[in-house]
Amino acid sequence: MIGEVLALIRDQLNAYLRAQAGKPGSAAEDKVQLLDTSAAADALEFKLGKVTALLVNIEQEQLLRPADGFHRKMPDGSVQRVQRELRLNLYVLFAVRFKVYEQGLTALSQVLRFFQSHPVLDHAQSPKLNPEIDKLSFELVTQPLAEQNLVWSLLRTAYHPSLLYRVRMVVFRDPAGQSLPPVRQTELRTLRKT
Repeated sequence: MIGEVLALIRDQLNAYLRAQAGKPGSAAEDKVQLLDTSAAADALEFKLGKVTALLVNIEQEQLLRPADGFHRKMPDGSVQRVQRELRLNLYVLFAVRFKVYEQGLTALSQVLRFFQSHPVLDHAQSPKLNPEIDKLSFELVTQPLAEQNLVWSLLRTAYHPSLLYRVRMVVFRDPAGQSLPPVRQTELRTLRKT
């Protein structure tokens, strides 16, 4: 599912950039690509003239947990016991590499404009969004220089102009829950003091 999310973001960004360039049907002009991992494992290579998207972190969302995470109510009214949902935030880095520095900054600005005009992707805007995901929301993350330096050091490559976005929320649900017995009405008794 994570790969599907990244591919959807790439495709949506490419469609937006083609529309901005006045070439809505041309797939040859795709500027955004996912990181090419066919190169050597210890050397990342960002293609020239492209915006490269790569996943740099996955974070479990702790704040938005359901009150009873082990029970799921089905559409027919029955209740199932399930494993707690796993709610994830993805940190996606968009890096540009162009011969002409200004062209790279222009491409980065176009990525910013896309996420400014599309802060949320849902099924109405993105029919290809996985049915298990309600929506994806995008938040620009501003890293202090020390953290930014650490990310690029871990990537083992020279710094390129880039943006980091937090993508909320990819939810993994237990597909096969166990049916629970129905709740029966119980009789309440009061204790009398004697």
